[in-house]
Amino acid sequence: MKVYLAGAYSSKQWLEEVVAPVLRSRGVTVTSSWHCRDRDGGPFEQLSPQNMLEAAQQDRLDLQTAEYIFAFTGVPSQHGGLWWEVGYADAFGLSVVIIGAPANVFCVFPGYRHYASWEELK
Repeated sequence: MKVYLAGAYSSKQWLEEVVAPVLRSRGVTVTSSWHCRDRDGGPFEQLSPQNMLEAAQQDRLDLQTAEYIFAFTGVPSQHGGLWWEVGYADAFGLSVVIIGAPANVFCVFPGYRHYASWEELK
């Protein structure tokens, strides 16, 4: 099983230190790398256009190698990357798993799996 972890940028440490190790211990390949790499240039608002492009291209490549996207909605996404990733994943046939309360109307599409929390899923 290959899983891309999507969530608010502010949840990256939790995804890397709590969620990813549990999945890896169960033989899951975590394809997303955004949560375990530092952004050159600092916070989003301070990134150069080149750094933004490089981060976006890597995230897209990571998504393309996944079979599932786990979208964590518990922390609101400030810049929308989470929702771009979910839309991209859906368009390209990945299985979408929403973890947390629906954050918008798109979270309730038929075929999406839903879990109230990480605790429920794990």
